[in-house]
Amino acid sequence: MRRPSTLEAALHHGTAAACAAVMTPATRLCTAEDTARLLSECQVRVLQRGR
Repeated sequence: MRRPSTLEAALHHGTAAACAAVMTPATRLCTAEDTARLLSECQVRVLQRGR
């Protein structure tokens, strides 16, 4: 997997990887395949803009 180019992309990939990690048993790490599959299901959106 290539390195995300923006903060938003990094958050998107990190969220997908975290979701993939909690799907694995015990302390196994997430797989690249699960993370890639979950990317389309994860959404990043602004909740509140800074003032």
